[in-house]
Amino acid sequence: MRHLSLLTLSLTGCLGPWPGPSDTPTDTTDTSDTDTTGPTGDTGTTETTHTGTVQDVVLVTDSITRDTLWTADKVYELANRATIYVEGNSVLTIEPGTTILGNAESSIIVSRDARIEARGRADAPIVFTSVKEPGSRRPGDWGGLVLLGNASVNKSLPRQIEGVVGDEPRAQYGGSDDTSNCGALDYVRVEFAGFEVFDGNELNGLTLGGCGSSTFLRHIQVHRGLDDGIEIFGGMVDLKYVVITGAGDDSLDWDEGWRGRVQFLLAQQYPTHPDPTVTKNGDEGIEADGYVTDELPAGTPDGVYDTNHTPFSTPTLYNLTLLGSGDPTAAQSAMDLKEGTGGALRNLLVGWQPIRGVDVEHPPTVDMITSSQLKITNSVFFDIGPTGDVWTDPDTTDDDGGFDEQAWLDFPAYANRLGDEVLVAPTEVPTAAAPGWLLDPPAQWIPDAGSAAASGAATPPADEFFDVSATYVGAIRPGTTQAAAWWAGWTAYPVD
Repeated sequence: MRHLSLLTLSLTGCLGPWPGPSDTPTDTTDTSDTDTTGPTGDTGTTETTHTGTVQDVVLVTDSITRDTLWTADKVYELANRATIYVEGNSVLTIEPGTTILGNAESSIIVSRDARIEARGRADAPIVFTSVKEPGSRRPGDWGGLVLLGNASVNKSLPRQIEGVVGDEPRAQYGGSDDTSNCGALDYVRVEFAGFEVFDGNELNGLTLGGCGSSTFLRHIQVHRGLDDGIEIFGGMVDLKYVVITGAGDDSLDWDEGWRGRVQFLLAQQYPTHPDPTVTKNGDEGIEADGYVTDELPAGTPDGVYDTNHTPFSTPTLYNLTLLGSGDPTAAQSAMDLKEGTGGALRNLLVGWQPIRGVDVEHPPTVDMITSSQLKITNSVFFDIGPTGDVWTDPDTTDDDGGFDEQAWLDFPAYANRLGDEVLVAPTEVPTAAAPGWLLDPPAQWIPDAGSAAASGAATPPADEFFDVSATYVGAIRPGTTQAAAWWAGWTAYPVD
């Protein structure tokens, strides 16, 4: 490792939020270590060791080219504007309870054929967060976490992931192996991430490109990201037990032929942030794209879609809760289904959306509905639209060719319902001076045992992934106590 004095940086960044094993300082003598690994496998880190009330800090400066272990007795800081690739056949393993701090525009990208193994515990989650002190953190403080694999996508290869500038082979994804293993994330939090390279090209909190069915994603929270919470580009990756809070754009966004499965996902959009410099405050709970739209020849007329690229996006999702902010001035909707997406969405609890519940865009999406490749069933909607009782986009003359979303969701066989106040909304809309209930969002997330969410659900498929006992609407069984909630203990909801 290069000789680099990190003592000032370490103490400044860690005295508050990164306490050591003792609350009483025993020794603050600097014992900095400036060793350097050889050319056979640069770990890309600079380590400074000191004892007392702070943990050791490892500054990560270069990409990872060999199997590497990050341990919970240290804090790992991504260098300013550093893109840390895990490349080749390397595996980055992260112990439970480890904290990773991101500087401006820094990110971790796990390349194809490499893996990340980040398996925390409920009592020791792995946390990727901002290097800034609590109280000064903001969405977009650092880039985010990206996992790339060799599963199929419906765009031409080679395909480079968003958020990376220039031609970078290590940022490519997609192939023909739908079991492609990008690694594992379990009991992981990603906070204050997101970076906009330019309009329409951003890093999200968690980005998945071409990840296959062998990838293991459970117990994940993405909190207060600048752009999407989680965006999925193709592949067959599954997700279970997911919390997405305060995304700047969409909570869950899928594209390019994703065919995975989801169960137990809760997404809540936030109202306007107290800091006026935070200009993105949530858009849709789900934005879903299917067909290719950007590879048509120049001069192709508007309204023409390329439906020849496969696979189509046809994920299967059960037991989701999609919540807006409760702020009537927020431009928030639950679902935007467009560009020919398919999918089976069942047992959804949807509420507090000031604009609409569901908007269908583009004729190819209508084609997926009429061919039964896109369905929303066994779901409950409440407090939707300006008057609280509009499920869907009331405009039947827009870019879906006049499709009537309300009639679609009202189809009796789909068993969707417009419910009463299924969840108790905040008593007042948060303001810049009083963010209030956002300090404890889970307090509003669990329906009563006798609510509409307790009945009328579909039984999830009996396979190795789904929990067939979840015969209720939403991401958690009505009547569950806060202490017994699956998100208890490992999630966190700081405003800044």
